[in-house]
Amino acid sequence: MTKVLFITTRFPYPPKSGAEKVLMQYLSFLEGRDNAVVLCSFGSRRDADIGERCKELTRALPSIREVVLLDLPSLITVVINCLYYALLKRDKSFQECLYYGRSASERLRAVAAAHRPDIICFDMVRTMQYRAELEIGSARTVFLMQDMLSERYRGIMHTNLRVLGSFNENIPVFAGNIADNLLRRVLLTREVARLTASEGKFIRAVDRTVVVSPVEAERLNRTYRGASVVAIPPAAAIDEPDCRPIAHSLSFMGLLSYSPNEEGLLRFIRSIFPAIAATYPDVTFHIIGARPTIEVQSAAAQHRGHVLFTGYVDDYRTAVRGTEVFVAPIYTGSGVNVKIIDALALGMPVVTTAIGADGLPLSDGENIMIANTDDEFARHVVRLMGDAGLRGMLAAAARRYAAANHDPDTIRSKFLDAIGLPGTAEKPL
Repeated sequence: MTKVLFITTRFPYPPKSGAEKVLMQYLSFLEGRDNAVVLCSFGSRRDADIGERCKELTRALPSIREVVLLDLPSLITVVINCLYYALLKRDKSFQECLYYGRSASERLRAVAAAHRPDIICFDMVRTMQYRAELEIGSARTVFLMQDMLSERYRGIMHTNLRVLGSFNENIPVFAGNIADNLLRRVLLTREVARLTASEGKFIRAVDRTVVVSPVEAERLNRTYRGASVVAIPPAAAIDEPDCRPIAHSLSFMGLLSYSPNEEGLLRFIRSIFPAIAATYPDVTFHIIGARPTIEVQSAAAQHRGHVLFTGYVDDYRTAVRGTEVFVAPIYTGSGVNVKIIDALALGMPVVTTAIGADGLPLSDGENIMIANTDDEFARHVVRLMGDAGLRGMLAAAARRYAAANHDPDTIRSKFLDAIGLPGTAEKPL
């Protein structure tokens, strides 16, 4: 039996964001009779439904033998962490400070000592910092980096995005606003440097680093000589739900409180959607996902009856396939966009930006349409809504792309090989 300790920044079930989908894929890849997984996740202990969610996850993935919920540090502890580790000692990024606490450290040490894992997987820089505090022994260590957080924050420097990202949801609004303003005006340049340093330190410290983008894997291997960084893109099964799309309809999906999604939606609703509506007055835009921000809701209210929120849905496939065109207005970020991969696997005509398509071997006009300006984005959508033949051509090419690059069995084999478990697991559920 292979024992795996899997440490994550969030409890990933049910998955409501691209990052959570990727974590759930990794966990499903570990499903098999010779694996015993202990999942340690931050930040959900006080959620009213967390007990039932844990039961549902372990029923779906029986190889998860135990779920340990870790407390995020208090606001006071975060402030002390930032002052001491980030500003005085300068050996942690602010992102690490947000997740560093004595309670979590003690709990993780106890779990590692009790289970003596053969493999330890750390999700992102935020949990990698605990590696130095665990008795690793002969365990193989894997840094599930997903994407370069340093590059994500480098892109935020010249935007109005929230610097703390989804962590804003765990602290009072006033504290998040103060921290965001302080980080943006004074400390963001330093944060990028510290994240870069931490990423390099952790990449060198582990046996294997996993990212989702082949572009980032190549860059990291070139930057850190002797590192072992592999690219494992998200998996996506080819699927075609039997549903008839609504005429002149668009869709978007994602965690709506995630800053890049919020930014993209605001720009699309304010600057792109009106041009589409001028050609197709009956157009509807279906926004699929949880936690829409007040700003997005306010922008949508200007197009009442035409911009619609579905909320979180258990089966996004039917909701997306019920529209004619999928849009991904992405203007900042790193890694790859899971939402685009999922839409392509559904055979959806997709319109996105160059940043949205970054890291994926896609061809503009062949299996996706890429827009460099708001006007071009609107023109692409209008053209697709008026040309069923073009939609069909893109849909077929999208499915071929997904089959060639995101086949679940192929991705599963790559992941198991990367963490040192070739051929030991059954097919994922």
